[in-house]
Amino acid sequence: MIKLSQNLEIPRIVLDLILILMGLYYLFFQNYFSEKGKNLATKEDISEITKKIESIKYNNSVKFEMEKIIIDRKIEVSTLVTSLKEVLFKRNNHMGNEKEQMDYIFKKIPEILILLNSNVKLKEELETDILSLQNNYNEIVNYINQLRVTNSLTYTIKFDNILANLDSIQKKLLD
Repeated sequence: MIKLSQNLEIPRIVLDLILILMGLYYLFFQNYFSEKGKNLATKEDISEITKKIESIKYNNSVKFEMEKIIIDRKIEVSTLVTSLKEVLFKRNNHMGNEKEQMDYIFKKIPEILILLNSNVKLKEELETDILSLQNNYNEIVNYINQLRVTNSLTYTIKFDNILANLDSIQKKLLD
């Protein structure tokens, strides 16, 4: 009988060993898959955070570019306004060629109006000034057209309202 119990002992040891190995295998892979799951969740979180960061970066760069465009437009308009005010000052003080000055004035006012109206933000900010400048410009153009129709040889054009409009626009651009 001793032999029979020894023969049963070997399979039992093998079975115990197999059970121990399966237990260790299970513990190892349970931890392994648990860590894999955590890593996958972390990767997904990182991916989501990265998308949000990239979205914010993009939105900020778009806002920055829009502000840059507005600033560039303000500088461009302010430079034109300054040169126009200089010509108006010379004309009001009878300095220089009046025909050249008038040509310059009637070329630059529409250019300024186009620049201001082509930018939505500036148009909103300066709406009343733009409208006032447009109306004052139109009054002068209508006055000149009446002079042409009546063949008048003398005229008086005052640009005081235009200067006031330009001053107001320039002040608001620089604020």
